Amino acid sequence: MKNPRYNNSAGRLLELLSEINESKGDYLHLIPNILKVSSTDNNKSATEPQRLTYSGIVHLHRLYYQFLDDMRSADMNEQQRSVLLNGLKDIQLIVFPAQFNTSPRRITEAEKSLLEVCATVLPIEEDLTKDYINEIRESIGSLRELIENSNTPKELKSLLLEFIRLSNDSIDRFNIYGAKGLKSSIKSMLAEVAELQLSLEEKQIEKIKKSGAWDRIINHLRIIDGVASKILKYKPLLESASKLFLGNDGS
Repeated sequence: MKNPRYNNSAGRLLELLSEINESKGDYLHLIPNILKVSSTDNNKSATEPQRLTYSGIVHLHRLYYQFLDDMRSADMNEQQRSVLLNGLKDIQLIVFPAQFNTSPRRITEAEKSLLEVCATVLPIEEDLTKDYINEIRESIGSLRELIENSNTPKELKSLLLEFIRLSNDSIDRFNIYGAKGLKSSIKSMLAEVAELQLSLEEKQIEKIKKSGAWDRIINHLRIIDGVASKILKYKPLLESASKLFLGNDGS
């Protein structure tokens, strides 16, 4: 999916549906290609096209619901909101296909115009610059080094793998979910940290407190949280969640 003209959920939905319009074929061919859903099945099983399409459709669903949520909280009166959303109700026929082996319904010019109006009403997010991406990628690299390091406490390694997965996905899917995808990954990481702490004994917690690996994990959280908070203009979540970490100061 290309970068949208308007960097918000309405703009991203408009770009995605416009790309579907410009492409030929059924959902099985269009969705994996447009949304860059890659195969993890080396054997290429008979059901792989359906699996890839379903994965792509899930992204489309999430973007659509993000758009609806943003519109419900948008700074406009209820009459304006109702007119816009009623005029766009039939795009559900594209978002929720009855079958994958059929061609998608095409978005109309009138619907494109309404989505563009929505995109101009919703706040425009800052883009994810190369500097931001490089900063996050470098931090991901440091987490990979920890996994390979035999001195890293084993209790942390599954957490590191999940952090890497969430971080990579939030970057790769930025053109679908925007900075809210980054913020969502931070929330998931905080939940992972809390779950880890609840599952550990006191001796294991003490071991992790003294681990140099823990500093890198906290730094990684701060980097992604910092990028998302700058783009979305919110107070970094880590500032409010420090008591969840090993030590009340987040260290």
